[in-house]
Amino acid sequence: MKKALNLSESAKIKKLSNTASKDHRRRLALISLSLLTGALLMAVKFYAYRLTQSSAILSDALESIINVVASTFALGSILLAARPPDENHPYGHGKIEFFSAGFEGALIIVAAFGIFRAGIPRLFAPVPLEQLHIGLGLLIGASFINLILGLGLIRVGKQTDSITLVADGKPLMADVYTSVGVVTGLILVKLTGWLWLDGLIACLVGLNILTTGFSLVRHSFHGLMDAAD
Repeated sequence: MKKALNLSESAKIKKLSNTASKDHRRRLALISLSLLTGALLMAVKFYAYRLTQSSAILSDALESIINVVASTFALGSILLAARPPDENHPYGHGKIEFFSAGFEGALIIVAAFGIFRAGIPRLFAPVPLEQLHIGLGLLIGASFINLILGLGLIRVGKQTDSITLVADGKPLMADVYTSVGVVTGLILVKLTGWLWLDGLIACLVGLNILTTGFSLVRHSFHGLMDAAD
């Protein structure tokens, strides 16, 4: 009887180990895809800015830099979090994921202030926007890809209990909302000729991602301090 119980416990442990290994591979594959895709979309958005000279599109492109840097850091944190406990870290390395989330939040806050710096002058000294239809098309395509990727990161993050994936997915979703707002605003610019709207949209983008950044930092702090749910 005791032998049978031992075999059953061994089977359970092996099953849990296999599940953990499978979850780790899923996290790793998805965060790697996020990094590569983010780099490509960042290049697309900066190209759209080069064509249009729109501060609103520039704000969206600056947010993409944060996504790429954050995904790089998230990849490293997932690799480190998977390491088993050792003499210096008897409880494992899992909390590195909270550091990753906090780091992403801090980067987003920095990007928000960079966006304000680019957008506020355009409120008072607007400039003509060129080849806006091409820029809008590129932005719409990039936001659609971000939507699929962001939803995937959040879904797998919740399934595998990975705050890093969830934290990496939320800025992508914020990026989608940003792009929708930018596209809508620039269509208004095109229809009305009110060029100052370009600077206003950039500032609104900055406020939106500033909220996201503070939310991530707060969540990271609570995780590191083992705050009650």
